[in-house]
Amino acid sequence: MDQNEYLSFTQGGRRLAECSSDMTGKLTIPDSVDNICFLAFEGWPDLTSIEIPSSVTDVDEGTFAYLNGLTEIIVDEGNPSFCAKDAFLYSKDMTELLRVPGDIESYVIPSHVKKINGAFGGCDYLTSIEIPNSVTEIGDHAFYQCDSLESVKINDGVEIIGSWAFAGCQNLRTIEIPGSVTKIESFAFDGCESLTNIDIPEGVIKIGIWAFNNCSSLSSIEIPESMMEIGDNAFNHCTGLTTIRIPSGVSSIDPGSFSGCTGLKEIIVDEKNPHYCSRDGVLYSKDMTKILWVPRDLETFSIPEGVKSIKGAFTDCDDLCWIMIPGSVKEIEDESFSCCSGLTAVVILPGVTSICYFAFNLCINLTSIDIPESVTEIDEFAFFMNYDITAIHLRHKKPANFSKAFRYLDLPSITLYVPWGSKRLYQRHRFYRKFGRIEVEKG
Repeated sequence: MDQNEYLSFTQGGRRLAECSSDMTGKLTIPDSVDNICFLAFEGWPDLTSIEIPSSVTDVDEGTFAYLNGLTEIIVDEGNPSFCAKDAFLYSKDMTELLRVPGDIESYVIPSHVKKINGAFGGCDYLTSIEIPNSVTEIGDHAFYQCDSLESVKINDGVEIIGSWAFAGCQNLRTIEIPGSVTKIESFAFDGCESLTNIDIPEGVIKIGIWAFNNCSSLSSIEIPESMMEIGDNAFNHCTGLTTIRIPSGVSSIDPGSFSGCTGLKEIIVDEKNPHYCSRDGVLYSKDMTKILWVPRDLETFSIPEGVKSIKGAFTDCDDLCWIMIPGSVKEIEDESFSCCSGLTAVVILPGVTSICYFAFNLCINLTSIDIPESVTEIDEFAFFMNYDITAIHLRHKKPANFSKAFRYLDLPSITLYVPWGSKRLYQRHRFYRKFGRIEVEKG
């Protein structure tokens, strides 16, 4: 078998970029390779053995996380960067653990290990693990998709929980995070759907993007006073959360941090927080010019005058049926009301100038929308897949160029309401005459 048929290289053959999923058995990496790309084994090739030559001196973080069938790793004794011991792959000084056999059920991590780098990815039989205090970093993909992993004890010493570290551990129920941890990186616990609660200790300053995405059983979480940054979609689709308290030290919350948290009733912000505040469960910037999140059981809402940005705040608000948007919101930003399936009517007040991409996408029950004359731009996908709209109120005395904006609507079934004295102009317009009816606005 010519192995090169299954391998792809870059950088003149020096970087192993991809190993085909059709590759099976033993892989001997050519001695022309000095670097292995992170995505090289993304196709989960059925490898049982891998031989690494002395030429390989650099491996991207998490590279071996996809090789869950490995039972043997051989490293050339002359390799200056890596070594193997009992089928375990280490850095040369044995401070970094890069791979363990895929059939491992339990393991005591040696005290000389300081970093776990994708080592346990896909270890389907691993049920529990204790991480010693010698480890300072749980690297990217460290326990990625360990389907049987139920409990993790992290001893004091770990400072960083890396990206995708426990992602896809669908049976993980408990994890103890020590006070030494300062950062929980992006996607760290993505898809840990059995995780019910987690205490984030004092000392953690950052929760990365999508860190707890789809942790659907998570019912409570304590955010410490030390927390400064909560990344975009950090708690996306944590449907079991009902209340979140934001302490005084948090200075950065992305608008989508709590998107899809359909059970979340309120966010409470410490009054001493200089950056954010909450009113009736709604999360605002301190100066109340931004709305970052609203309760998902909200049915009607008038956005307060003075609010300028609402990006992502109302996404997936299924119970919202009526909204009024003030003129201080100059731009209805991308996906502002996307997937608000219960929304039936929208009132936009004068002052708003643009309605952006997917602003009302998939508002499947939206029947009426009122657009003031101040609106000059509407993205062509702003009302995408809103087939139930039966009435559009345009306050423009002269026909505005919104032909692209309404192109995906069922125009013959829509009544267009226009200002007094403008009906004939709209009836003569080659686009607007496609509407089922054109009527003069009353009042």
